Amino acid sequence: MTLLLLGPICVALMYAFIVVRIRHYRGGPFLLDAYLFGLFIYTVGSVFLFFVSFSEASEMILNISLACLSSSLIATIGFLLLSPTNLRPQDFQTLVAQPNPVPIEENGVKIGAVCCSLVMLAFFVVISNNPTVVGFMQDAFLGIDGAFLSARKAMTSGEHGYFAPGFVKQFRDILAPIILASMLIQFTHSHWTHTNRLWFCVFLMLTLFSMLVTGQRLVLVVLFLCLIITWLQTKHIANRNLSKKSGVISIVVGSLLLLGLFILSTTMLGRLNGDGSVMLRLVEVVTGLFRRIFLASPGENAATFEHWAQESPTYGRSWLAELANIAPGQAEEGLSNKMHQWFGGSSQGNSPLGLAPDIWLAWSWPGLLLVPMIYVPLIGLIDRALTLYRSPLLTAAKIFMLVSLPIMYSPYGFLLYGGAATLILLLIVFVSRQLYANKSIQ
Repeated sequence: MTLLLLGPICVALMYAFIVVRIRHYRGGPFLLDAYLFGLFIYTVGSVFLFFVSFSEASEMILNISLACLSSSLIATIGFLLLSPTNLRPQDFQTLVAQPNPVPIEENGVKIGAVCCSLVMLAFFVVISNNPTVVGFMQDAFLGIDGAFLSARKAMTSGEHGYFAPGFVKQFRDILAPIILASMLIQFTHSHWTHTNRLWFCVFLMLTLFSMLVTGQRLVLVVLFLCLIITWLQTKHIANRNLSKKSGVISIVVGSLLLLGLFILSTTMLGRLNGDGSVMLRLVEVVTGLFRRIFLASPGENAATFEHWAQESPTYGRSWLAELANIAPGQAEEGLSNKMHQWFGGSSQGNSPLGLAPDIWLAWSWPGLLLVPMIYVPLIGLIDRALTLYRSPLLTAAKIFMLVSLPIMYSPYGFLLYGGAATLILLLIVFVSRQLYANKSIQ
């Protein structure tokens, strides 16, 4: 019944959003596009799940997702209509084609690469001196099923030693892709010298190896999407020398390379048939990706609904509890760990709530209306701030956020998975430009 009511409302609001978006935002890719896209994917999965199962839990998940999508569309339309002219962003193509980094920023990109490299190397040293992780890794290389997955859980759970996973993540999974994309923009504009090529290639290889060691596949997807988007933009816009054929070839080659790494990582985690043919593995990966993107989150949320729904509303306590787990020391068992157990997994695994049910858990039905009214304008203002200057670093941060926002499962997750790093980069660029401007005046 709710689908018949909210479904047409969502369709009408999406049409209104498209019309308003075209008329009032002409700056290219928009962070709120990515935010709404993430909600849309979850809602599509919820609709499919409802028609397959027709269970009470799946109906509740569908109602929650439709309510959140509707209020988010209303908030986005309102933000676009009410934003003053001075909040309209610079054109995205101009930001990529005509970057204007100050000397402090140019050196800062390389300093950032060095800092990220040191953190990743320190992480390698720490895990290589941990007998439990080393043992699991050795078993993984010997082909023992589940060993690599056990090593991954040992590095993140804190049960076999504290490896600062949240701290390392900020450098390896967030800052490293931003810095690599910034290098593409900056070095393309100032020409690819042998030194610049060396900087980029060495840092890229170190980042890739660091990500592969952790067994996390989603961060590989985010990294490659950031680099492919940035490379295509810099080549096609800045130099005008990329034909459509070359662009298609680049996308295909990049996708095949990513797919190969994804298959390798998935096989090492023991989630593919190791004795199957390459084609069989490819089919398993593709179907697994589809299931992961559209069905996994709403399906797992519905399957465990009777457990976590009893705690609603937590009045924000569920968010604070998750944030508390980033403090140094062994992390306590969080809701996502409990949900993984309820779904039949171990306490070391994660099964997070989607954005809509996460808001519902924290603030119930009023939260689905009010939280997007706060969250949406904040994302819109960050989008505008990232285009204040023609800074390669901020442009790269925007590209990263465009790729990451659809998979950010909660407002507090926005801070942990890119939002906090982006705000820090904004502050650094602002201070750098102020210092450069004052120096120029003197």
